[in-house]
Amino acid sequence: QFIVADIQSPHQILPNTIYLKADVRNETDMRPIFEQHRFDCVLHLAAAHKDFGVEQEESFEVNENGTALVSQLAGQYGIK
Repeated sequence: QFIVADIQSPHQILPNTIYLKADVRNETDMRPIFEQHRFDCVLHLAAAHKDFGVEQEESFEVNENGTALVSQLAGQYGIK
């Protein structure tokens, strides 16, 4: 089973997948996901880039701070 957390709705619904609306930058969104689900691994694919019209500040927030938050939570919940 897969858990997908994203700020956007999925373009396609896949079997064995739970979709959750969450912002990778927001601990209030992300922590409950780690609390309520068990993970074998975490694959973080959230990204924001200027080529998609994203400003530098938002790009840093998503790419750097979002990655740091996911890494922190994974470590706190024993996910390698």
